[in-house]
Amino acid sequence: MNQETQVDKARVDHWETVWGGMAMPDPMVTDGRAVRDYLARCFDRYFSLIFDRFLNRPTYESSVIELGCGRSIWLPWFAKRFGLEVGGLDYSQTGCHQAEALLARDNIEGDILEGDIFAPPENMLNRFDVVTSFGLVEHFTDTASCISSCAAFAKPGGLIVSEIPNMFGLNGAIVKVINRRVYDMHVPMTREMLVAAHKKAGLEILDSHYLMFANLNVSFLNQKAPQIFQTLVNGSLYAVTRLFWWLETNGLKLPATAFASPYVIVVARKPVKETN
Repeated sequence: MNQETQVDKARVDHWETVWGGMAMPDPMVTDGRAVRDYLARCFDRYFSLIFDRFLNRPTYESSVIELGCGRSIWLPWFAKRFGLEVGGLDYSQTGCHQAEALLARDNIEGDILEGDIFAPPENMLNRFDVVTSFGLVEHFTDTASCISSCAAFAKPGGLIVSEIPNMFGLNGAIVKVINRRVYDMHVPMTREMLVAAHKKAGLEILDSHYLMFANLNVSFLNQKAPQIFQTLVNGSLYAVTRLFWWLETNGLKLPATAFASPYVIVVARKPVKETN
């Protein structure tokens, strides 16, 4: 990474601490109607749609890489749900080891490498049909440059799918109050701003969305606040989120909005021929 032009607002030591202090996650479950799995079902519907619309070949003949794949629940899901060949890159050694363990838990082969997206391994460039990131590009001050580096992993004509938290909306306002240190690790972006960054990176925009009505499960971690207060805040946010998910699971269609939606997603295509 060229530190003169690009600043990582999170930094690797943050992720080493985060991943090292968390239990391994459960697999994504996208069938059934359990309220707890509503988030996974939303992503399942969205990825099923974009693969059907925009992927130039069947998923079982395609490959995906997740950039920032530390402790990834996505890679096992991509492999099991869509038959995709999977790979990942992360600069956190702990995150890479956990990603490997999660693949091994489901007997899935995958190429997980510890490395930097701004100094990528040569054998990963122009290789993948789909390049994904979930909460990566918003940690870097030059978003377009970061997206351009992500696109280098895609084959000509490949898809770039970038998901970020909606720090311009309700979730961002909550995080700013209850966990300012984490908020400051992000570059807040609207959907329009994220689209503009992909265009600046030379990509063709295929789709852009705010996803879901709400997910207020943001962690209140403040050493200065009493533990009972932290527990009360986290429990309240969890309960409100479950109420919304229960309503949607039982048929009430709540809109995705710039104010309340927790996620922003842009789908773009890498040009078949690079432009000068």
